[in-house]
Amino acid sequence: MRLKIAYCGICGSDIHEYLAAPIFAPAHGTRHEFTGVEIPVSLGHEMSGTVVEIGDNVTKVRLISFASLVYYEDRLISPLAQGG
Repeated sequence: MRLKIAYCGICGSDIHEYLAAPIFAPAHGTRHEFTGVEIPVSLGHEMSGTVVEIGDNVTKVRLISFASLVYYEDRLISPLAQGG
């Protein structure tokens, strides 16, 4: 499914990362030991919006439904996506 993002939150860990970086992100020129990601890492990982497109196998979400998701470095985790 595709969302039109309406809002994106900046949490406390994002602010600490921005002001005193890097804390959670890997140092410049290195990869994170568990995820393998490199800088740059996008801040703002809590979003909400409206569903604007769905795939053929999506059964529990309709167009213009509201949705929220949380982004964790290399993957999206959405309660709606996990449920079908």
